[in-house]
Amino acid sequence: LVESSSSSSSSSSHQAQPAAHAPHAQDLPAQRPSDFMHAPHQAPRTPTMNPQQQQPGPTPMKDPEGQAPAPSAPTPPNEQPQQPFSRHSSAAVVTPIRPQRPYGGVLSAPEGAEDVAAVNEVDKGLLRCDVRRLVELLAQSGMQSAAVAQAALRAWELVAREDEEKRCLLVSNDAVTVLVAAMQVHVADRAVQELGLRAVLMLADNIENQVRIGHAEGITAALTAMERHLADRGVVEQACRVLCGVSLSNAWNKMNIGKLGGIALVSRAMAEHLSDREVQEQGCRFLCSLAYYWKNLPQLNEEGGVRAAVAAISAHVEDAKIGECACAALLGIAGHPANRPGFAADGGISAVVASMAAHMQNVGVQEKGCRLVWVLAEDAEIQELVGHFGGIMAVVGAMYHHRQAWEL
Repeated sequence: LVESSSSSSSSSSHQAQPAAHAPHAQDLPAQRPSDFMHAPHQAPRTPTMNPQQQQPGPTPMKDPEGQAPAPSAPTPPNEQPQQPFSRHSSAAVVTPIRPQRPYGGVLSAPEGAEDVAAVNEVDKGLLRCDVRRLVELLAQSGMQSAAVAQAALRAWELVAREDEEKRCLLVSNDAVTVLVAAMQVHVADRAVQELGLRAVLMLADNIENQVRIGHAEGITAALTAMERHLADRGVVEQACRVLCGVSLSNAWNKMNIGKLGGIALVSRAMAEHLSDREVQEQGCRFLCSLAYYWKNLPQLNEEGGVRAAVAAISAHVEDAKIGECACAALLGIAGHPANRPGFAADGGISAVVASMAAHMQNVGVQEKGCRLVWVLAEDAEIQELVGHFGGIMAVVGAMYHHRQAWEL
């Protein structure tokens, strides 16, 4: 009996030995609520893990000399841009931009035999889809005549708007430098400015081209075009699109736009074209994009960014896209604690509550509105104002109408 009991106990201990390696509930670290809570404008923190649970990360690729590859874009300053809202959920991303409307302006008629011949050459290059020839015509005849420049820029858009290979050919033929030079020469011609901005936006479809545009003074050209033609709706809309496009994924361009006075200029343009939906949407997207760089946050508040977003919501409270973009911009600006006291005075709280009430079924508007209420409620001096302007009821309504949306 003693031998059988000892053998059975040894066999049972031998069978239970592999299970000892599996982590039990009591072996796991205690998960605190603070491990999962994070501010609405910050990335969530990951809970601590046991060494057995940690997975080794991938080894970074190296070139044959044993060094890490150099980045394709210039490294921004040491300060990293602060995210105005985390992007770990699909609803945190702003809804897609409205499609670009076709150019509706009238091109100028060529004057003189040389201009007529140059425009005919542009037409031939357009029929052959000869990108190199179109760039040469803009660099040569386009600098002398605004009519030729208009025809060449219009041909660029028709050839390369839907063709990525043609856009690559334009960039490889130094089209960015030629384009900016043509806009600087014909700065008084509104058609050249609008067509040039459309071409810049077409080329700013990746981070490498955004860097090229920044180095070629494309940002300065866009700001100059907006300032010289502030009353023209088409130029202002395209300039806002360009500034948002070149800064969306490039912290260096965000910083340069702020230094060059782009925030104040866009705020003026939004006030000038308050009734235009496209200008208001693109302006709010621009404000949201610049809020990703933390050094721009004080400037966004001082130069009218909050007032511009509030005015956009008030003038177009029925437009969900404008409401979502404006709430995202306000959320980004509120990431700086010094900007929060002015929200109530500028009408930011009441405007967000109104947008949430008008678009109760829109998850994007509701999430960004709830995040903004959360951020403002972190300040003890604003908590009472948030409740006074209806922030609590807006959050309760969002939870009620979107009970299945985990992000809310």
